[in-house]
Amino acid sequence: MTAVDADPTSTRAAADGRPLRWLFVKDRFAWPRSSGHDVHTYGMMRALAEQGHAVAVLTLEASSEEALAGVEYAGRYCLADAFP
Repeated sequence: MTAVDADPTSTRAAADGRPLRWLFVKDRFAWPRSSGHDVHTYGMMRALAEQGHAVAVLTLEASSEEALAGVEYAGRYCLADAFP
């Protein structure tokens, strides 16, 4: 496959069939989800997790439980917790 043929939205597993590991980084997730970016990012995380990929999220500020509910995360990290 060449760079021209590559689909940037593809969620295929690695070449050897293993699921991929994804890290989503955002300043925070708002609740209720009202911005297009929050809605899109949440939908992408959920779809990847449902396909068996490992999804982790890193935020700069704490996010409410409701904002992140509904996705099985491999990890949830907040820099505000690590550096108060």
